[in-house]
Amino acid sequence: MAQMPQPPQMLPRGYPMDPSDVGLLELLYCAVANPGAWSQALGKITDRLGGSHAMLVASGLSLHDRSFVETAGLDEPDVARFTSDRARTLSQPLTAAMPQGRPVQQRELISDHDMEKADYYNEIVRPAGGFHSLTVLQGTNGVQRQLILCRSRSKGEFTNAAAEWLGRLLPHFNVVLVARDRLRLAESRSNGLSATLDSLNDGVILLGETGRIEFVNAGARSMIGSPENWLAHAKCLEDTRNGRRIRLRDALRMFQADPQRKSRRLYIERGDGNAGWIIIDILSLSRFGLRTEGEDAGRTSVLLRSTGGQIEVDRRALEDLHHLTARESQIAALLASGETVTAISDKTGLTSNTVRFYFKQIFAKMGVSNQAGLVAAVRPYTVRTRSVSHEASPTSQMGEAFESGRR
Repeated sequence: MAQMPQPPQMLPRGYPMDPSDVGLLELLYCAVANPGAWSQALGKITDRLGGSHAMLVASGLSLHDRSFVETAGLDEPDVARFTSDRARTLSQPLTAAMPQGRPVQQRELISDHDMEKADYYNEIVRPAGGFHSLTVLQGTNGVQRQLILCRSRSKGEFTNAAAEWLGRLLPHFNVVLVARDRLRLAESRSNGLSATLDSLNDGVILLGETGRIEFVNAGARSMIGSPENWLAHAKCLEDTRNGRRIRLRDALRMFQADPQRKSRRLYIERGDGNAGWIIIDILSLSRFGLRTEGEDAGRTSVLLRSTGGQIEVDRRALEDLHHLTARESQIAALLASGETVTAISDKTGLTSNTVRFYFKQIFAKMGVSNQAGLVAAVRPYTVRTRSVSHEASPTSQMGEAFESGRR
């Protein structure tokens, strides 16, 4: 997860420290993880400055929630009106003229006389009972944040002391907003990755750079039970022909110590009373064809597949949904069933180079970049049909689905 920004170590010099200000700061920092605290914090700011209502708007966020709006003292029709396209159009001249990074009194932008005649006031502001405003506009890293406080005309304009007080609060406001943005981004990425891996029929165990287990999907738990105990004690075959065995934990350490992070395949007999093998592929998370950035790039994935049944791919669905040709769906199905390039070549009568050419065509249509990603993309279209014999070789049943270094 991205490192969260730290609050300022001390309040700005001269900040008025009374009990209500301390409570306000607590609410602001609570709002990072508790969205319900925003309206309370804005309410305290509004009361502190003698306003009637306030609105905080952030747009252009690098998150799924494209805009972020919090208010105090406004009902739903007011919020809908202030955030409408009409309001954005009418307020554009004022926003364009507004200095950034400091509280701005309304009189710096428009006279009271002109405000009375403005469509923005009469259509948007006046129905909410406002007239005078104190606004802060800031834009950083493609995100524009605007805090607006309003009060009725009868109360007069906001004082310079109010603007100064709000200016001293801004460093804390900025820290809280940046922290909220980063937290939502981290949550979005984590939830998206978990949903993708949980959708796979295969088992997936995700390890961090230190080897600590970060995620185990349902498929893996159904195959091995406790992943912690299994990873620590499992002994696997490196080669089914000579019977050479290696501890799984040692294989993981060797993989993580390898600068090239070359994928590795191991085999272990099923221990649940069923015939067949569990095929273990140790590979970088990026081999799934998923977008990996920052910390994700250093993660290790352990992909588990069982040979306890044959795989049948719904080729018609692949052709209908991804516009594959009959030949492309055949090759994709064979790869998902664990066949090697050589085996696919033998079964289709195509040369190995032609099979790889088809792979590139299929990659483009299914939005993946390698064979591992294609297997993951095809698996939602598969079902297990029948058991295979205990004597069946894992290489003949599943094959080398992920050829080392090939794309």
